[in-house]
Amino acid sequence: MTNFKRGSEWNKWDLHVHTPKSIIQHYGGDTDDAWEKYITDLESLSEEFKVLGINDYIFLDGYKKVKEYKEKGRLPKIELILPVIELRVNRFGNLSNDDGWKRVNLHIIFSNNLTTEEIEEQFLSAIQHSKKISPDVEGVDFVGVASKNNLEKLGHDIKRTAKKEINKSDLEVGFNNLNYDYDLVYSIVNGYFKGKCLTAIGKTEWEALRWDGSAAEKKTIINNASFTFVSLDNPTIYEKHCEKFNEQGVRNYLLDCSDAHSFSEKSTEKDRIGNSFTWLKADLTFEGLKQVANDKSRIFIGDTPPLLERRKNTPTKFIDSISIEKVENSGLTEKWFENFQLELNPSMVAIIGNKGQGKSAIADIIGLLGNTPNYDDFSFLERKKFRKPKPNRAESFKGNLKWVDGSVDSNLLSNNPEETSVEKVKYLPQSFIEKLCNEDLKDFEGELRNVIFSHLSDSDKLGKNNLDELIEFQSEIINDDIEEIKGKLQSVNKRIIELEKKNSESYRKAIEERIKEKDNELKAHDASKPTPIEAPTDETAIEKNKEVTNRISAIREQLPTLNNEIDKTQKSLATTKIDIAEIEKVIQTIGSFERQFDNLKSEIQPTFYKHSLILTDSISLTINKEPLESLLKTRQGQSIALNQAITNEGKTGFLDKKEAFNIELQQLQEKLDEQSRAYQKFLDTKKAWEEKRQTIIGSDDKEGSITALQSQISYIEKQLIIDLDKAKEIRKALTIELFKKKEEIILLYRKLFDPITAFIQNYGTLLSEYKIELDVDLKIIGLVEKFFDHVSLGSKGSFIGNPTGIEKLNHLIENNALDSLDGILGFLDDIILNLQTDQREDQKEAKREIESQLKKGYSVLDLYTYLFNLDYLEPEYKLKLGDKNLDELSPGERGALLLIFYLTLDQNDIPLVIDQPEENLDNQSVFKILVQFIKKAKEKRQIIIVTHNPNLAVACNAEQIVHVSMTKENENLVSFISGSLENPTINSAVINILEGTYPALNTRTNTYKVIERTTQEMGI
Repeated sequence: MTNFKRGSEWNKWDLHVHTPKSIIQHYGGDTDDAWEKYITDLESLSEEFKVLGINDYIFLDGYKKVKEYKEKGRLPKIELILPVIELRVNRFGNLSNDDGWKRVNLHIIFSNNLTTEEIEEQFLSAIQHSKKISPDVEGVDFVGVASKNNLEKLGHDIKRTAKKEINKSDLEVGFNNLNYDYDLVYSIVNGYFKGKCLTAIGKTEWEALRWDGSAAEKKTIINNASFTFVSLDNPTIYEKHCEKFNEQGVRNYLLDCSDAHSFSEKSTEKDRIGNSFTWLKADLTFEGLKQVANDKSRIFIGDTPPLLERRKNTPTKFIDSISIEKVENSGLTEKWFENFQLELNPSMVAIIGNKGQGKSAIADIIGLLGNTPNYDDFSFLERKKFRKPKPNRAESFKGNLKWVDGSVDSNLLSNNPEETSVEKVKYLPQSFIEKLCNEDLKDFEGELRNVIFSHLSDSDKLGKNNLDELIEFQSEIINDDIEEIKGKLQSVNKRIIELEKKNSESYRKAIEERIKEKDNELKAHDASKPTPIEAPTDETAIEKNKEVTNRISAIREQLPTLNNEIDKTQKSLATTKIDIAEIEKVIQTIGSFERQFDNLKSEIQPTFYKHSLILTDSISLTINKEPLESLLKTRQGQSIALNQAITNEGKTGFLDKKEAFNIELQQLQEKLDEQSRAYQKFLDTKKAWEEKRQTIIGSDDKEGSITALQSQISYIEKQLIIDLDKAKEIRKALTIELFKKKEEIILLYRKLFDPITAFIQNYGTLLSEYKIELDVDLKIIGLVEKFFDHVSLGSKGSFIGNPTGIEKLNHLIENNALDSLDGILGFLDDIILNLQTDQREDQKEAKREIESQLKKGYSVLDLYTYLFNLDYLEPEYKLKLGDKNLDELSPGERGALLLIFYLTLDQNDIPLVIDQPEENLDNQSVFKILVQFIKKAKEKRQIIIVTHNPNLAVACNAEQIVHVSMTKENENLVSFISGSLENPTINSAVINILEGTYPALNTRTNTYKVIERTTQEMGI
């Protein structure tokens, strides 16, 4: 087992702490009192401090002393103490008024596994022959070993020969002017001590090196060092230092160290105990520090790393541990998960192991205990495996998921989560991803929509449960406007159809035929003109019939007036009835509007109530129907009066009078002699003939008369096209208005997708190899199919024939960008043109009637309604991967896209558990895509991944690796070892399980940043 089972965790490290034995220090000297105060001060450091680098100049005396205290039980909170030697090396910066030449301070951080004797013999002794005195010291030589006595003698000689007074101790002056050969030091570091030490340089001294001296050498010095030490006044300036290093193109592994020379109580001094803001995410071992040197993400300079802040502020979103136990009185003899207890890192956990060793079992159990809704896709807890009915092993085990806040969720492994349970863990089983990527695209899109919705802030979700509800809510008003426009389009289409019908050749031909028919009728009527009969000439008979004939003449004189009255009254009655119908419709419309207003008030009242507002202060409605109702009553009275004027029960109406006159006229004529009767009959016949002739000729308002029919021809020739064009302009305006409403919905979609668009832009660098594009546009839905539901491929016209008719329509669609206003208008014009004229090459644009091209059961109005309502244009968010649309992606590409969305877009902060995400991806895609995004995802949520792919476990720098194995010989007992990648035991498991051999993994060291280990360490 390993010492750090939870893997790499954040702790404070201070790798530059001087002691009372240091050549330069302000603790009061190497006395017992100073040392006791020093150790007590270190013991008073906050709990976060776990590692100290005990620093000294050339010597290890201070480190030895601190180790003695530790071995006696002091410094109990400090887990690791590392020996650090500080040297002045022969790389010089600008001239200093105080120290002459500024030398580069090189710190050698040795492994704690090395003995002090080994460091002194193989390092300190080895560099003695390379020591030199600073170039600005004249007349002084140095021979021998750099002991404290010799350094004091050197300092004394330098001060004696100096041209000005030096106010420092002999020992300090001697040390400051002694330097070692940089190249020799590094030859030892990279030789005998390779893998056993790390180096660091002082930032201040390095910056003193002049760029105009040797820029290449200056870069080499910092790039060769594992770290750069700096002592910051404030951690907020750390990023500025890093940015400057980046600009200069040099390594920026910058660690803030206290460079402690004083006790912590010296609050005004920067170089005091505890004044360090460095947090490192690593095992508290030298191997852990080596891993930090390969992964800058393991360095944080500041008060508290964000992960620890998140774990503190949202403890219910981090799994602390998972345990599995056999239930009491279980009859199962197999062990399986007996006494299984696994502590989990709050960042990334990689669960590894060979096939059939229980990796996916752990993932399933975490998903079960975390109430995943994807339990149908479990690969281990399913009826063919662990839940097999006989025996149902799952009934014998209970799982417990402990959260950082101390709460525990428990369940039998045989149970599924309740449907009403809150999802506390996002679990993506392997089969779940495969199913989404291989089956119905709608399910895949639906899952993407869920992730997109989760990316919206709670405030932007407006209390809705999913993206569809949100879109429907925000587009409700727009859709109401669209329906209103469709109603107007329906009316104008009816008008256009009427006018187009009148503009057709068949319609004009029908009128012309009716005119011919009427002309023939008129000719026939003229030919039947009554033969004149002479008026009586017998004076006696005239005198005898005088009274009767006078009465007949009087009646004949009254009949035209009576006929005019009847005609006038009938017209007035028709007009009045129209008025009544219009007034009644207006009253009904107002009533409907009242009901709509009442509904509106009911709908918006809660918002006014919520914000303590009075609805009537913002919206009110005043309706007075009394004038309309009074007018209606008047018109209804007029209608009754007019109807009675024509005919009524009292037989006093105009029609009754006319009938009475005709009866009286007939009776009077019977009193006349034969000659007079014949003459009177001629007069009646002549009058009837003239009236009928006038009826045939008619007037503009006499439907079916010659004049009315000729007026229609005149209208067709002079006015019809003008009216038709006006109607089409109205339709075009309405179509534009409708299309713009659809564009408003597009803008609404785009606003909702702004966070995703911003994500794609922000992650442009990461996505350079896997370009994702997201946009919203109008998509053509079922246009070809629906069009030919109306139009027959067997009817003569532009669209006759299969497949030529379909190809023709597709050609029109392709030639017009239907997602643009100009495109849709052009398309509709082209469609109507092709319907009204035959656009086939051999037809010379012959005119065709639309109605004759329709299938049975469809009308021209049906077709126009479909075309101009634009229902075939629906908003669609287009998600592309590279040059491929969503429906063109392979299952593996869909899987990668889905995982990218879960890892980066999903705003849920609950733990994310993924079972073998790399299964459908090639190694290159795993490294280029998933690795990058997993690293990003673990910055905001706990990630647990089951994998056998080194690209994920190693390249993602998993904070914790859990190697699961099953011993079938021991009743299928599932066990594990757990720890960090830098732990030798875990590193061996990584090599053996993920790659199989040590050399194969070692060849990837530069890529994966895995610590390189010798074959001797591996036992090979």
